Amino acid sequence: MSSELGLEVPVEIKECALLLDIPTRYPDVFDEGASMDYYTSKDAEECIKRAEKILKWVEKNCWRNSKEFEFLQRTS
Repeated sequence: MSSELGLEVPVEIKECALLLDIPTRYPDVFDEGASMDYYTSKDAEECIKRAEKILKWVEKNCWRNSKEFEFLQRTS
C-alpha cells in the first residue's frame, strides 16, 4: 500500500511494525497459560516505544502533508 501512495517506508519502521505483530490478541495462540505468562512489562514498554516511532513517522510523512490536515488546521 505504501508504494501505491508514493511513500517509501524506511526499513526501521517496517521492522517496528513486524515486531508489534504479536499474537496476544488471539486467545488460543498458546498451548497453555495466558499472554501475561509469556510477556513482561519490559516487552510492553518496548512495544510502546516502537508504536510511538511509527506514529511519529506517519505524522511527519503522511498526516501532516495531507490536505485533510491542512483543512483541519484552517477550521480549528
